[in-house]
Amino acid sequence: MDRIRLRAGLKGIIESWTAYSNNPRKYSTKEGLRAIIHRERAIEMMFEGQRFWDLRRWKEASEELQKDITGWNIIGKTDATYYQERFIFSQRFIAPRD
Repeated sequence: MDRIRLRAGLKGIIESWTAYSNNPRKYSTKEGLRAIIHRERAIEMMFEGQRFWDLRRWKEASEELQKDITGWNIIGKTDATYYQERFIFSQRFIAPRD
């Protein structure tokens, strides 16, 4: 992963997470490193249509796709009223076969 980050002009995982993270030791646990890898892949593959398949592969689809869909208040006239998160709809992801 550090080679991919180096190609993008970024520091390695250890240096980046130690210097800039709220959880500087996250990379030292299996779950933490797995979360970092998932995030890095999501950033790398953004807008390429891979998120759904990654969620299924990592068996996170049932958790992620059950969350409510929210968005900004598009009828707000000022910054304070526009950037208010609002509920749009609830989605259902019943089973892995869905």
